[in-house]
Amino acid sequence: MLISRETDYALRILRALSDGKKRSIEEICSLEATPKQFAYRIIKKLETAGWIIITRGAEGGCRLTADLHDISLFQLMQGLGSGFGINACFEEGYECTRTPLCDEPCHIKEGLLQLEAAIEKELKEASLYSLIFGISG
Repeated sequence: MLISRETDYALRILRALSDGKKRSIEEICSLEATPKQFAYRIIKKLETAGWIIITRGAEGGCRLTADLHDISLFQLMQGLGSGFGINACFEEGYECTRTPLCDEPCHIKEGLLQLEAAIEKELKEASLYSLIFGISG
């Protein structure tokens, strides 16, 4: 699966914060039907990426500090630590069992690499704003 559950929940969290208001994790989870056990970890990653700020204490909460127009889906996936690859054979250190049998380049891998490049291009062009609000730009 290309888009992980973590990425989906991160998009929901960012949608809940998109109005610029400070919200508690409980409020975010309630608004976006996101499990708390995932939300805490994701919110920390979003803070580490510099996209939100977390205020602790009785009046604490989370607030969006980044412009969603300027963050791509690809950047979000990287910020969450999600790898991107459509086939295991693209991963560093992967040893294909077919390599000793092949006299020519693997056309399957070549084709999938082209497909992966096209998908990566689309992910880099898709702003979080356009995904969250269904609007271009």
